[in-house]
Amino acid sequence: MFVDVLRKLNAVFSTHSLFIGSLVIAFLFTLNACIKIPQTNRDSTTDSLDFQMNTTHVNSRAISDNLAFEQSLHPILLANCRNCHGSNSVTTAQFAHIDTTIAINEIAQSNLIDKILPEQSGLVLKLKNQLHNCWTTCEQDAFTIANAIVQWQELSVSPGETFYNKLCSTCHGIDGKGTTRASAFVLPLVENQLLTKIEATMPPALPSLCNVDCAIEVAQYMLNTFNTPTTIHNTITALATLPTGSQQLSDLCTELISINRADIISDVFCNPTAPVITNLGDLQELLGLAFTTPNPIQTFPIPYPNPEFVLSGHSTSLVAKSTSAINPRVIIFTHSLNAQKLSDMVIMGFNRGEQFVEIMTIDRNNSQLFFYLFVFEKACNKSNSCTNADLLTREVEINWTDYTVYSQTNLKNTVFDCLQCHQPDGPGTPSIIRMQELNFPWTHFFSMDTEGGNALYSDYLAAHTEGDTYANIPPAHIIASRPESLEAVIVSIAGPPGAPAPTPSGVPAPSPSPGAAPPFPWNGFVEQPNQFNSFLIEDEVKISNPQQPIINDPPGISPTWSSIYEASVRGEFIQVPYHDVKVTDPIKLATMSQAYNDYLNGLITAADFPDIRDVFLESKLAEIGFKVKPGLDGSGIIIHACTQCHNSKLDQTISRARFNVDLTMMSDTQGGVLMGIERDNEIAIAINRLRLANSDIHLMPPVLFKTLDPAEIELAVQYLCSQITSAIASCVK
Repeated sequence: MFVDVLRKLNAVFSTHSLFIGSLVIAFLFTLNACIKIPQTNRDSTTDSLDFQMNTTHVNSRAISDNLAFEQSLHPILLANCRNCHGSNSVTTAQFAHIDTTIAINEIAQSNLIDKILPEQSGLVLKLKNQLHNCWTTCEQDAFTIANAIVQWQELSVSPGETFYNKLCSTCHGIDGKGTTRASAFVLPLVENQLLTKIEATMPPALPSLCNVDCAIEVAQYMLNTFNTPTTIHNTITALATLPTGSQQLSDLCTELISINRADIISDVFCNPTAPVITNLGDLQELLGLAFTTPNPIQTFPIPYPNPEFVLSGHSTSLVAKSTSAINPRVIIFTHSLNAQKLSDMVIMGFNRGEQFVEIMTIDRNNSQLFFYLFVFEKACNKSNSCTNADLLTREVEINWTDYTVYSQTNLKNTVFDCLQCHQPDGPGTPSIIRMQELNFPWTHFFSMDTEGGNALYSDYLAAHTEGDTYANIPPAHIIASRPESLEAVIVSIAGPPGAPAPTPSGVPAPSPSPGAAPPFPWNGFVEQPNQFNSFLIEDEVKISNPQQPIINDPPGISPTWSSIYEASVRGEFIQVPYHDVKVTDPIKLATMSQAYNDYLNGLITAADFPDIRDVFLESKLAEIGFKVKPGLDGSGIIIHACTQCHNSKLDQTISRARFNVDLTMMSDTQGGVLMGIERDNEIAIAINRLRLANSDIHLMPPVLFKTLDPAEIELAVQYLCSQITSAIASCVK
């Protein structure tokens, strides 16, 4: 394996400097034991495939993933698999389709390749272990496919990434978050400082090992990779295999026509000419959610004809890791006086730091809920140069260069699947709107009428200057967040009209609130699947720490909350919101609030603007929802981390269903259950995905939801390996 590393490095370095290449080889031979050059996990004793790395194309700069696919794996698939897997048939995986976008999309959705461990790719194992339609000998064909996957990876990896992974990651980590040898990078990285640092001091054992071209390549890779917030990278990249722009808009409208869908989205986007949308305000106007009364107000609710809105300082949704009191989630919805009938109601969710807007509409034909994701791009996405200032200030709401609209159908096999939360009981069951904190005092919602809501407002106003506009809400109106109005809408939507409002056992009745009566007859979601009893939980938290909610460290304790949290740990429900009003670390919050304020006042530049989302209370990340509960065994980790996306209630016809936390119910997506070697191979894929870097979109669980530490990953892998019935390389020491 060391020879493989040398062969690859020699090919990479050869385009830059023979002197550097010679130094690298000499240095690695003499100091290999000290530096511990990272190697792949392949072990020749467990796999007979002896890969010969094709190094002829590592010399060039990285090319697009599609072009790399075209020049490596795609021709082999076209030549040998196209007869069965290259048609438009919905019954076979189209990974050999002549259209590379369709082929790559199928490969990604069906988890057919593993670029980290090519020999464990589904395509390889199908040939090697199942002798599936081999065209020469199965051993040789498996080798050919695996080698082409390696080739694909090498073509799409830049020299800077190669240099970094071989020379820097041992100390600084593949993800830049550090190891026991060195700490995480201090962001944002500044190009000239970074270049000087690398040339003069890196790597510490022999700084001259990486200078000139090497230093430039590594610096550029680090700037592009580590200065870009992880969640933004995942948002754009995780949807990269789906159609975009006008092609997706055409596909969307075809779908809406086929299901006889009539709502504001079909009205706006399914016309001969697509609307021009260059900012959040344009989108709000098209959805009927524009703010038109900018003058100061003295009365509540916010004046008609403006929409209504709520701000939230904590979320368990797709934007959980971006939501705090200084970067709140905003939900904007149709004012009850504007909604003369149920189908007029539109709800949108937006968070700075994320490049998408969530939209919910109601069908005029059948009053059913439907969910969409509006994804927008900025110029900096093209050059992978978006800064924190581009994404976490007013700048993210303006200067859009392109957009794409996806329906819940398009998203069902991605990490952005709307229905795993909004249709928790699976296909054919009613969709719901989620508002787990449905009743007074609506713990994590801003409100001038509650103690907790005021505490969140205080934190927000400490960062945002008086004239700062957030999501186009006029600054004078920002104090008009009214969770009771959102509650009134939610308990009014869906089901047969006119039914009396029930009061389920143990669940508070809808909150009494003058002026916030439901706009439609009662028929809605008074009982959330894992409802957060705000009044009781807040009362228990305050008893445990009387300084709550203003001072949240030390954290509070709530037996009521612990009960519903344990249910989510067991995989019965999605993550429950945190028990305290604030999810923030006081010191981090003060630091980031000052930085945001300094930026607005011109005291720091965009290049120095930090990631203001880094404000969470580290000691409570599991309870906030970003990690699994401490102390779980391997089975418990898999259940807590994976159930939301991999359970038997969800659509079992999509490739995501091939893995299930109930390992006896892993689906073949055709109505049957995976068994034998196929089941074990799917478990192997899950194991490999658990081991991926945080920056990889195939990581399980996705960083959008939870992060596992190395010890938890090892426990989860040990558990999965204990459940297999045949030998797989991923489980061999």
